[in-house]
Formats: sequence, structure tokens, C-alpha cells
Amino acid sequence: MYDALDAKYNLDSLYVQNNVAVASTLLGKTMTSTRQTQSPADKPPKRETGQIQPRYIWLRNRLLQELQSGKYPVGSLFPTEEQLATTYKVSRHTVREATRLLVQNGLISRRRSTGTVVTATQQHAPYVAALGTLQELMQYTYTTRLEVFRKEPVVIDEELANFFGVEPESNWLLLHSHRHRLNEVRPISYTLVYLRPEYAEIADHLKGNHPSIFNLHEQLFNKPVASVIQKIDADNLPAEAAKTMEICPSTPCLKMTRCYLDDTGRVISASINYYPPERFQLVTRWDRDSTNTNTYNANHTDRHAQP
Repeated sequence: MYDALDAKYNLDSLYVQNNVAVASTLLGKTMTSTRQTQSPADKPPKRETGQIQPRYIWLRNRLLQELQSGKYPVGSLFPTEEQLATTYKVSRHTVREATRLLVQNGLISRRRSTGTVVTATQQHAPYVAALGTLQELMQYTYTTRLEVFRKEPVVIDEELANFFGVEPESNWLLLHSHRHRLNEVRPISYTLVYLRPEYAEIADHLKGNHPSIFNLHEQLFNKPVASVIQKIDADNLPAEAAKTMEICPSTPCLKMTRCYLDDTGRVISASINYYPPERFQLVTRWDRDSTNTNTYNANHTDRHAQP
């Protein structure tokens, strides 16, 4: 009797072991098959340091390749977040960050009524400007244009008045606008223009490839701009700018404030300009005076420097 039970036990154990072995073999083949069918391009590559590239950067590069290959033509609908997350097996957050970069590059545009639309298949080079002199500022205004989409009367509070150097509680006309390269749709900046009421007519001339505000002061009112004060700060893109330019509100940006003064030193207009990354570059060059190695070109010398 005991011999029969031992024999049955041994047969049952052998059956279980065989099943485990078979299951392990099948599982190993399945995992190997999965690894073999996964394309190297479907996995984020390692950097030379051995660190894994951020998923959203990898996904952005993959989507950029597909746009450049013509898979998604200009004017066609781009896949939804859910579709991209499923296709590339990533989180919705990763998709959101990757597509945010594509929006910043001007490749896709999010529209409430139709969804995300392909607007370009090649990246736009950023607008490069040298704004170290008045002549360079004028060249910048000649090669760009303002598109005003809203205007409203405002009262300047004390903080902004001190920033501009104007009278607190004074009345101004505020223009909400985008600045574009000539003949291009994608804006390079979100710009707030402040005009004194007596110069409000300038707003009516900011259409198409218009003259600069700098020149309109003289053309319309015989009141030429005598000097410009420019201040440069780092800031985050305001909520309205982010919404109208389809960029994340937390995006760091370059903030440039310009105050236009008449010959009496009175500020007659001002602007606050927000430049998001990958759309604008500020380049400045300083040349050492060839006649004297101990001094610099007078055009670039700090006028407030002590001798």
C-alpha cells in the first residue's frame, strides 16, 4: 500500500515539475520575443554618461521625425494625448510635455473646436536680434510687425508708474498684441504697448506691415522719440500670453521693457515684451578698440562707469 502511494506521489511531483519547467520555458520565450520585437527606436536611448534620456524628450524627437517624414501633413489632425500615450506606452504627462515642445516650435497648434492641428513639418529658427543700439532696435522694428488683438484704457498703478518713470494714477491706452516676423503667422513675442491718450491714434495704424511706433510718433504728431530706455529681466510667461501663444504658463521667458522719451525726457509710450524660448534670441557683440587694447569701443562703453 505504501509503495503504491509513494509511486503516485512521485508521479504527481514529476507532473508538477514538468509543468513548471514548461511554463518557465514558455515565459522565457515570450519575454525574449517581446524584447526582440521592440525596436531600439521605441526605447529612450542612453546618454554617453549612462543616464536615460527623459521620456518626454525622446517622445518629442520621435514625433518630430514623424512630422518631418510627412506622416502628418500640414493641416491634418495630430493624434490625441490618449492615442499617443497608447501608441508609445507612456503617461499622459509625458505626452503633454512632449507636445508642449512641439507647440513652442510652431509645429502643432491646439484648437478648441477641431483639436490639435499640424501647422508645420520643419522647425522654425528663432528670430535673432541685436538690440544694443538704437539703430539695431530700428532694424528690429523694420523686420517685424505688431498684431493688436485687444485694446483698453487703463490707469497706471504706483508700481508700474515707478517702473516706467511716469506719473502714478495716470491714464493710458493699453494694447495687447503679438509681434511677428514679416509674412509669418507664428508670434515671436507677447507685447503690451502703453500709449498716452494724446497718442492713441497710433493704435489705428498698427495694421499689416505698419511703420514702427517709434516712427509713428513723428509722422502723426511731429513728436520724435529722442531716446529709448531698455530694461531686460527674466520672468515667467503671463497666463494670457501663454494662452494666446499656446505655451505652458510656467515657461521661463525673456522680458524686455522699453520706454520711449521725447526731447524733454517725458515718457510718451512704453512696451513690455515677453519672448518665450526657441522663438527669439538676443545677441550682443562687443569689439575691443583696435587702436588701444586697454579701452573698448565708445558705442559699447558703460556711460556710468567711473574713470
